[in-house]
Formats: sequence, C-alpha cells, structure tokens
Amino acid sequence: MTDRAPEGAKDRFALEVEARSRQRRLGDLPRLLGDALRLVWSSAGRRFVVTAVFQLFSAALLALQLFIGKAAIDAVLHASRTNEGIDRATFLPLVLLAVVTAASSMLSNVATQYQRLLVESVTQGTWNRLLDVTSSVDLQTFEEPAFYDHLHRVEIGAIQRPVAVIQALIALVSGVAGVVALSAAIVRISFWLLPLLLLAGPLLLALSRRGGTLEFAFVRDQTPGFRERLYLRTLMTDREEAKEIRAFDLVGTLRHRYDERYDGYLLALRQLVSRRVRLALVSAMVSTVILCATFVLLLLLVVHDQLTLSEAAVAAVAIRLLSSRMESFFRGLGQLYESGLFLSDLKLFLDRMPVSRDETPSSPAPRMQSIELADVSFTYPASAGAAVEHISMTIRAGEVVALVGANGSGKTTLAKLIGQLYAPHQGTVSWNGVPVAGGPQPELRRRIAVIFQDFARFRLPAHDNVAFGDIAGIGDNQRVRAAARKADVDEALSGLPAGYDTVLSTQYAGGSDLSVGQWQRVALARALFREADLVILDEPSSALDARTERELFTSIRDLTGDRAVLMISHRFSSVRSADRIVVLDGGHIVETGSHDELVELGGLYADLFRMQAASYQP
Repeated sequence: MTDRAPEGAKDRFALEVEARSRQRRLGDLPRLLGDALRLVWSSAGRRFVVTAVFQLFSAALLALQLFIGKAAIDAVLHASRTNEGIDRATFLPLVLLAVVTAASSMLSNVATQYQRLLVESVTQGTWNRLLDVTSSVDLQTFEEPAFYDHLHRVEIGAIQRPVAVIQALIALVSGVAGVVALSAAIVRISFWLLPLLLLAGPLLLALSRRGGTLEFAFVRDQTPGFRERLYLRTLMTDREEAKEIRAFDLVGTLRHRYDERYDGYLLALRQLVSRRVRLALVSAMVSTVILCATFVLLLLLVVHDQLTLSEAAVAAVAIRLLSSRMESFFRGLGQLYESGLFLSDLKLFLDRMPVSRDETPSSPAPRMQSIELADVSFTYPASAGAAVEHISMTIRAGEVVALVGANGSGKTTLAKLIGQLYAPHQGTVSWNGVPVAGGPQPELRRRIAVIFQDFARFRLPAHDNVAFGDIAGIGDNQRVRAAARKADVDEALSGLPAGYDTVLSTQYAGGSDLSVGQWQRVALARALFREADLVILDEPSSALDARTERELFTSIRDLTGDRAVLMISHRFSSVRSADRIVVLDGGHIVETGSHDELVELGGLYADLFRMQAASYQP
C-alpha cells in the first residue's frame, strides 16, 4: 500500500504548507509567538499567567540567592579573619540563604505540577477546536480525500504541538526572566563579564533554527509511513479483521510489512538524531568556549584586584547559571520555530470551521407532505463523471418507494441527497414544495431517519444504540424497548447479561457482542425510534435470513405507520410490495412504476428480476 497521490493531485492544504515551509524565516518568530500566545490563551489563559508568574518569582529568587550568597560568604570570611566566631551578623545571611533556597525549590515543584494542569488544559482546548470542525462540517466535506488527509496530518503532526508551544513559552519566560535577573547581578559585580557571555546568542539561535527545520522535514516526510504503520498495526490488533487475517494466513505478511516500514522509520530517525547530535555538539562547544573565556576574564579581574574573593565566587555561579538560562531561552525559540509549521497546518484546518454552527432551528420543520427532486445532479470530488445526474422524482407522505439498480448506479448517493446529508451540485431538493437552500438543513434532517448498509455499531450500552436514533428521547426506556420490539430485537437485548445496560462489545469487561443479523435489527430499531416523517433504509436486510427478510418487507407499513419509506435493495423479491419502484442505471432514472408495471414493460427491471428469479428455479 502507498500514500502517494498521483502526480499533480496534491491538495491545496499540502501545497500551502509546503510554500510556508520555504518562506519561513527568523523574522516570522514575533508573529509565531503571537499565534502561540493566542492559542494558549484561548484554552487556558489564567493557568498560563499563573505559571508565568511562578517562573518570574523563580528567577527573582535565583538572583536573590546570589546576593544573599555573597553576603553569607563575606560574613564567613569576616568571622574567619577576626576569630569572632559565629554571631548574629554571620548566622543571619546563612539562615536567609537556606530559607530562600527552600522557597525556590518549593516554588519550582509547585510550578511543575501547575504546568501539568496547563498542558492538559491546552491539549483539551486544541482537541475541542479540532472536534468542533470535524463535527460541524457537512458530510460531503468530511468525505473529501483532501479534508480527510488534512485531518490525519493534523492528528499525527500538529495535535501535540500546543504542548510543545507551552513548554517553549515557559522556557522563554523562564529564560528571559533568568537572563535579566542574572545579567543584573553580573553587571553589579563587573560589567565586562556580560558582553562576552552574550556573544553566544546569535550562533545558538541559528543552531536552534536549523534543528527545528530538520525536525519538521523529518515529521513531514515520515507522516505517510506513520499512517501505514498505524493501519498495519490496527489490522493485527483489531477484532474485526482477526478472523479473515487468520483464515487467509496473512499474519506473517502483515508483520513483515510492518517491520519493514518500522525499520525504514528507525533508519531515518537515526539519521535525524545523528544530525541533531552534531548540532548539539557544536552548540555545546560554542557555549564551552564562551564560558571558558568568561572564566579567564573573571580570573584576570581577581588577579588584578578588581574583584573580591566573594564577588568572584558569586560571579562564577552567576556566569554558569546565566549560560544555562541562555541555553533554555534559545532552546525555547528553537521549539517555537520547529512548532510553527505544524501550528500553521493546524490553523489551516481550524479555519475550515463553518461561520455558524447553530443547528438549533428557530422553529421545528413542518411535517413532510412531500419531498421533490428536480433535475438533481451530484459529482464526487476528483470523480470523472456524475454519481447521479438529472434526477427528478417525488416521495409523498405514507408512500413506500424502492430504489433498485446495480452496484454503482447511484442509489446510496441519491439516498444521501434525499436525507439532507449532501447538497446537490445542480438542481433543487424541495420540502413540501419549498426549495431547500444553503445546503443540508439540520431541522429537516431531524425529520428523517437513515440507516445505511454499513451502519454504525456503537461500543456502548444497548440502550444507547437504539436511543441514538433520537437523542432527545434517550431517557425514555419504554420507547426504546418499543422500538426494539418493532425491530424484533427486544428479546435478544433483554437477554444480555445486564439487559439494555450491556455494552455491545467484548472488548470491555461485562460486554457482549451480537450476531450480524441482530446488529442489523438494532440499527433498524434506531431508525424506528426516531419517529421521523421519512425513513430511508439502505439495504436493511442484507444480513437477515430469507424468511426474516420477507417478514420485514411485508410488515414495513405496519412498522413505519404513516411515514414515507425509501428502501434500497438488491433483492427484487423484497421490493415488489412497494408502491413505486425507481430503477437507476449509471446515475440516471431509467424506469419507474410498480412491480407488475415494470415486469410488463420488459425493460432493465424485468431482466434483472428474471435473472434473480431464475437462480431459485430448477
């Protein structure tokens, strides 16, 4: 398998990201810093401020420790020279040094724990914004390859970047505060020590930028392989595919491919680590040379009696701490630079958020009297031809309409258009004669129940699997059981270990699974629970035995009452009781009529019906 797209088929998001990767320079850092601050502030502004204050206090205590340490050293040296012993003047600086050191340690521990809360808050906020987009875009957008690829790219490469941004911002705050405080302490001792230390800054920044560029290029290049490894791992660990993988003896092949992909990843990772280690060595050498030069200058100042012994001791500590804080500061800048492109990709995705997500209609939609399609066409993205074209048809209240046709004839696409899941690219869909404008309407969708052949199997309690048909009635246990009885699945659900409270999955303790036919009945119960004006059943009996299927279709009117029903089926014997049968071929309606009328017509339906009937005859 491969994630390569055909030449020229890159989506616009990937192209824009690549363009930004080429254009990003250090001059972008102020804008990037602003973007990062807005991202963190929107999720956990208060916690970030508190954490930043902790860092500032920690830096202040660090500088205070230096000054108190100098006073303590002076007091000890004075007591040693005068043989006066330890008096109050000697003891007080030592006590203050111990107290301030303890306070600094306590503050550091508190800041670490509070930072943990900050990280989780920002991670939650980022996921919330991501889920806002995925849950609010229409189905047509969600099914576009470009959107889905972008979603996975963000999940793999960008979703954890806000955490890296927090760490980078905290490193920046800590680094700036520490550099300012320690610089002030060093300047008070000797001004000439500071400029020499600051010489390392530009080179450290360039090395950090280079490391960030290498990291992004690595993640960008490895994303397709990561997705493939994840899929292969899922195949070997998921319950759904386990039986077929064993039946065809695929374990060895899948494992070989997984190991091969992972070996390629580790090879690329070793190359990246090697290059980043070299950058780290250069950075360490630069810091070491500058630090040694500063210590030599410090020694010269002591030799020439320009510094006292206590000042030299404090300066030596301050120089080492300042070097460490500068490394922290530039490491934070490097992390920001590295995260910038990932956050740009995340921002591109979040910008797809619809202008308005308010799906609460001002007033309920009127009951359906009819739904009409006039010259409706729909084409999937990157598809060579239309899935359905020039479709005109009407479904009236209480009417049972069947859609039949070969695979790929457009039946499910047409069902999605009628069910307010897709918007037509041409033509109009009208509700009670009023055209539906502006795309699928949630208030109309609430009056439609749709069950597709690949229906959802929620790994949740049986009660929820039925009640999800109408979330407003989730607490109505009697209604849930009534829907299950209509779908002939109440007995099966009641017999589970915890009845309707049983989780329908053996992956959870106390859970149970259902047969394919029972699952299909649960899906049918979910549709019936909605009490909608229009029920769309896409192959609702594909997993049922012949007798049960026959009973289902002959009782469809009793099950649905006065609702309109749109049935999709490949089995012509099941749809012959429909009021009207619509035959699709190549995305077009080619025949319409009752079963008897279509058989008498002698067209496509008659040919397909006779072929199926012949398979049951000697």
